[in-house]
Amino acid sequence: MTLLLGNQNCLEGLRKDVTDVQGIIIEVFSRVGAVRYPSWKFPDKTSCDLDLVTLLNRFDYVEDDPEYTQHSHIVLFELVIDRLVLLLQSFTHYVDLLTKEQCIPSSKSVGPSMSVGLVVKKYWNSMLKLGNLHQQMLPDLVSFSSILHICYHPSFDLYKFCLVGPFLCKPIYMIKLTSIWNAKHMPHSSQLSNSFVKSPGKLYLPFCLIATNTSW
Repeated sequence: MTLLLGNQNCLEGLRKDVTDVQGIIIEVFSRVGAVRYPSWKFPDKTSCDLDLVTLLNRFDYVEDDPEYTQHSHIVLFELVIDRLVLLLQSFTHYVDLLTKEQCIPSSKSVGPSMSVGLVVKKYWNSMLKLGNLHQQMLPDLVSFSSILHICYHPSFDLYKFCLVGPFLCKPIYMIKLTSIWNAKHMPHSSQLSNSFVKSPGKLYLPFCLIATNTSW
């Protein structure tokens, strides 16, 4: 590592890393708003407000000044860490938005200063929450996927599908199914929407076969 300190290729690689990670941060910000925490590298400044263009211009390879080049190498390495910390904080905020029933407005206040370890722990906890939410929603996702598969079956008959009555799936699925069917085939089939909504329950494969005239 000491032999590479100040190496021009290493500095160029670190500069690219800072730029690439910052690009992802901006993309996340476009979805969740600016996430405001103290900078890991410059604790007296807000991480999202750092002037990276100025910093990258200031800390660069200087052929005739190896000492300054080595200093720039260290600073650029620390900037990579700083950007990765902000990226994880941004990911955590995005997951919080996905897992909360109500939208979390972007705060203009600056959050607490956190160590790298704490940032990583918070991010992992948010991933666990997202994983749990996915597991809870998985049966519904599978059910709706099955409905779409049935709806697009070439021999699907909406009127025969009505015969399953009490065994129809969740009303919200049937509303979506009817909407898809209206767009595909039968503009007058919207009259059946009310009968769908009045027959909530669970969709079972045998009754799907009635609607598709197939044997699976």
